[in-house]
Amino acid sequence: MQPIHDRIDRRPDWTVQVVFDPHGNGADFAYTIGLHDRGLPELHLWARPDRGPDPGEDWMLSHHDRTELLNELARRLVDGALAVGDTWSERFDAGVAVVDFELCPPGDREHLQAFGTAPGAVVLPLSWSLTRPPEGPLTPLAPAARKQAETDFRVAAASLEHAPGRTAPSVWACAETPSFDPRQPFGPLTAVVRARGAQLLAASVTQLNCLLRHAAEVEMGGGSLTFPASSAAASARPVGRTRALEELRTAAGPLLAEVTEGPCWRPVLDSLLGAGPRQPSEEASMGRLLRDVVVALLSAEAVADGIPHEWLLAARGPWLTAFGPPGEVPGDDWAASASVLAAVTGLLRPLDIRQLGAVAAAHRLGSAGTVIGQEAYADLVHKLHGWALVGFAGCPWRGTLDELPAWSPLLERIVGPGQRVELAPLPELQEWASCLTAALTHRARLTASEATDFARPFADLLPGLHRLLDGPLTAAS
Repeated sequence: MQPIHDRIDRRPDWTVQVVFDPHGNGADFAYTIGLHDRGLPELHLWARPDRGPDPGEDWMLSHHDRTELLNELARRLVDGALAVGDTWSERFDAGVAVVDFELCPPGDREHLQAFGTAPGAVVLPLSWSLTRPPEGPLTPLAPAARKQAETDFRVAAASLEHAPGRTAPSVWACAETPSFDPRQPFGPLTAVVRARGAQLLAASVTQLNCLLRHAAEVEMGGGSLTFPASSAAASARPVGRTRALEELRTAAGPLLAEVTEGPCWRPVLDSLLGAGPRQPSEEASMGRLLRDVVVALLSAEAVADGIPHEWLLAARGPWLTAFGPPGEVPGDDWAASASVLAAVTGLLRPLDIRQLGAVAAAHRLGSAGTVIGQEAYADLVHKLHGWALVGFAGCPWRGTLDELPAWSPLLERIVGPGQRVELAPLPELQEWASCLTAALTHRARLTASEATDFARPFADLLPGLHRLLDGPLTAAS
């Protein structure tokens, strides 16, 4: 079977129904709806293994994994290339985790909870087992990793100095003097993990709002909120930290309850969902987003010295952007390449301050979905921002956008010629620029119509924008 990232995109005429366990215990699953209309059986897949010695308590197929797998298997079923009894293997987590699948005979529709399928539909369950490397000995941090951990702890602890949040429970209290002893509950990086938990408990309504919006945008961009946690589980095994991650997941439950039962949660839901009556499923969805983004971040921090760098960035991006200064990428690792940044600043350099303000205003109106005929722009912005959040695709303000020549005449009038001052970010312009750098960085993931939708609101202000999105990116462009 082809790896997920190599599969050909054939638009299905069926759907995949993804179901989340509302209790967060991993009993998630997914199944197809619509294959029955073709005279074929529907397919069903649990998120955790249903056979084999490894129960996968710290490992599960994300909703994205389940959707991709079921779509690919449905295509094979339509092509006559899949039958009951077929077996195959897939590798995950950079090849260290092996999943062995088998397509089983029809299962009980009620037991599988495939209630969205047509009455009388036959449902074929996918049974699978998980094989991972054995647990290694508990290993202390290497010197370089300890030095980085000390820096990470200082930065997180500093953000709490003036935070107005409630007193954290002892298990999530930020230490005054960090210890990096590997025998701590969450392993040698316990101090950093606890500092992150304390940040969450001290979060304002605005910060929680941002965290949830960012989590949703990562998913809108086709990313997985849960994969960093799965990657962390794989990275924990060689250094003996599986038990530490189990302790962490157990402690995360009360931490999340403190937030969702606290005074900020209701205003956060009102700000995201509206203040009127809501369906319980809407609130449950927000709770699930919070759980996934928090558990991913805490899990990645517990093995930050060993997890693949791209997944550490993916876990930290939504968090650091929510808790950091507004209008800035979390760090250099979240910035797009030099050639992409040069292309964006080259596009903006001829604009004066009024024109830059007009770009920001057009983006603000378009991203709110209030411009008739440009509704697709808002959805596209969420997708692009999701790509920028997880690394190597954003546009920094400092050192990039704050050096555009349009600012100089204004600053000279305010502080006088020759005076160097720091210009605070213009959030709408910075967000738009990050969407553009994400579009250029991941151009192969954009359709031609999406490129047109992104450029359309700026056709008069930036006539070269569509050409930039359509052409090959070089240093000269």
